[in-house]
Amino acid sequence: MKIADAGADIVRFTVQGKKEADACFEIKNSLVQKNYNIPLVADIHFAPPIALRFEQLEYTEEDYQKELEHIEEVFTPLVEKCKKYGRAIRIGTNHGSLSDRTMSYYGDSPRGMDGLGDTIRVSLTEPPEEEIDPCRRLANLGKRATELQQGVAPFEEKNRRYFDFQRRSGELPAQKEGDEVDYRGVLHRDGSVLMYVSLDQLKDLATVDSILLRELPPVDDKDSCLALKRLVDISMGVITPLSEQLTKTLPNAMVLVTLKELSGCAQKLLPESTRLVVSVRGDESKDELEILKSTDVTMILHNLPYTEEKIGRVHAARRLFEYLSENSLNFPVIHHIHFPNDTHRYSKADFTYLNSDMWRLFRI
Repeated sequence: MKIADAGADIVRFTVQGKKEADACFEIKNSLVQKNYNIPLVADIHFAPPIALRFEQLEYTEEDYQKELEHIEEVFTPLVEKCKKYGRAIRIGTNHGSLSDRTMSYYGDSPRGMDGLGDTIRVSLTEPPEEEIDPCRRLANLGKRATELQQGVAPFEEKNRRYFDFQRRSGELPAQKEGDEVDYRGVLHRDGSVLMYVSLDQLKDLATVDSILLRELPPVDDKDSCLALKRLVDISMGVITPLSEQLTKTLPNAMVLVTLKELSGCAQKLLPESTRLVVSVRGDESKDELEILKSTDVTMILHNLPYTEEKIGRVHAARRLFEYLSENSLNFPVIHHIHFPNDTHRYSKADFTYLNSDMWRLFRI
């Protein structure tokens, strides 16, 4: 009743056997007596051991069609009975509910699941009625993206694996001869956290691997300069824009450059040993991305502005990773997301307490 009062359209029950089915009958009658007519759905597929089992099978097109015919034969009586009594069937699919037949034929892909469905299931630790609001927000995000026709220019994915999961292998920063500081701590093998900070936030940074300073302190600000030097000395990465490094200079800082700045050779004004961090949107032309092949890149920031409405962040990221893979470029990539201060707390998720930019290492 709380779920119905919160505005849900359907209530789902897990129904493992006849006892639970009989209970649903009583629950439905009780609800109707109290003027609650919300549809109830019995989820009858609840066998975790089966979901964890996967056997690779080889199917010809003829074999696969025979399997479909067999399924139609045994499934049709259920459909006919539901039609007779005016009952709907909800088919929910995910990785765990795909059969060996489907996984072997399609892989773990939307094609193997009849496309993306029109229902969303959110499973949180809160009471069920508290799940509705975040679920509705997710649905609205999808609807808005559809209306805006978000995406990128068409491209073919040849390197993303559908049949099994494999993390992208990126080459983390290594020490080079002549380095004055240790750069091996600016990223971490199991995932890195970077954060944008201002000069007055140079404390309590123990939980991040690298920071971005949009503005360096004046050379006569001895305290801030000393604080930054100490961070660099303990192997925390400090990233600063090219324009700042050229005018104020923080020794051993990593310098943030755009593809345009790289193409214009502006970075050649820096010492030869300078570590470069390149900002990339992901929707650039291949000609624009070509400069990456001849550049010694410490890391890439996938930085699609939060205000960008027509370009899909996931599409742009996949396009970028496809380009890197097909050209054997193993640069670490940081997924850079900027959250304005008025962003709703659900969008910020568990990053709210930072009240700033945050990035996580994005390796697929």
